[in-house]
Amino acid sequence: MTNVEVRTAWRAEVESALDWRRAVDQTGSGTGVLSGYVVEASPFPRRGFLKPGRTLASPERLKRHAAREKIAADIAGDLDMPVPPAVLFRSIAVGEHSVITLFLHPFQLEWPAVVFEGFVPPRTSDADKARILAESTRVLALDTWLDQYDHGDAHAGNVVWGYGPEGSELVFLDYASSMGADGSWRADGWQSVEIAPFPRHLLARLDDDLLEAAIERIEHFPRSAIEEIVGRIPSGFLPEPEKAMLTVALVGRRGLAARRLREGKIR
Repeated sequence: MTNVEVRTAWRAEVESALDWRRAVDQTGSGTGVLSGYVVEASPFPRRGFLKPGRTLASPERLKRHAAREKIAADIAGDLDMPVPPAVLFRSIAVGEHSVITLFLHPFQLEWPAVVFEGFVPPRTSDADKARILAESTRVLALDTWLDQYDHGDAHAGNVVWGYGPEGSELVFLDYASSMGADGSWRADGWQSVEIAPFPRHLLARLDDDLLEAAIERIEHFPRSAIEEIVGRIPSGFLPEPEKAMLTVALVGRRGLAARRLREGKIR
């Protein structure tokens, strides 16, 4: 099952009906405030990452994080951005509201290991490396639109270099705290747009043409697609008033983010 096939299937699916269980092999689980872990479900051939891995003090916070991860994954999939696809999952063990994101590649490591420590993934030439670093530029536009602030230098683990039979690429993880999950988008707070934090070394490889192309795609991202992506999230994960707020915010931020990126000092 290729990445394209899984992306297509998970974009169409909202909640997973598979019986996901904690995997014996926890390679790639990492750490985080949501204590996620690697999961697998027979006969599905790929691994996923479930979070939160524990019951949180605030069930509402848990729902907000899961819903936003799914919304961001679907938007990124439509924009062909290197963000893992996601499905919602009701897990009794963690309060019934969780999200599973796909491991896009069988191997992954934090990107500084490739850029600074000289590790070269198999079948990745210097030209491939330069191209992959430049292509990360597109995600800066996405992060600014979605108010994603977990990809800066302080969060190196959320940007990984994935590699395997399907090739090698930078993959951007963890959109659970984006889109005003902290409450900052309420009462029109979404209208305040700042350029998203991004690793300085990736900013140094920024490609202006790729950035502008990404900005234009976001500007013209259909309102109908936003309404569909947000509207189909079950109310158990996202109450109707918050769906309405997120729809208005995402539609309104398209132009605001584009203007901020074109006018702002990025490098």
